[in-house]
Amino acid sequence: MYLLIIFLPLISCFYFFLFTPYLSKNGVKFLSLLNMLITCILSWILFLEIVLNQSICSIKLLPWFESNLLFVYWGFYFDNLTAIMLIVITNISFLVHLYSVSYMSEDPHLP
Repeated sequence: MYLLIIFLPLISCFYFFLFTPYLSKNGVKFLSLLNMLITCILSWILFLEIVLNQSICSIKLLPWFESNLLFVYWGFYFDNLTAIMLIVITNISFLVHLYSVSYMSEDPHLP
């Protein structure tokens, strides 16, 4: 769930880049808003889990470099500040996306 919050907008970007010619105008609106809403809801769930339960999550993905006794990994660290920033960013992104979809509804090249 943690990585889905970060990678779902990226995955949906690639999805829309590849499959937009095959979707209708309303299908693109619905799926893009649904992806942003899912990301927003998942960030609220992460916020409740981390801030209220006071549980910090660290995810190690790949080793970045290793030298004798020093091992540095590429990963993600989810703490209180990360949860609050995800709430702010995903909520504002969803509202901006909702506004832009309604503002550009009459554009013939919407997808």
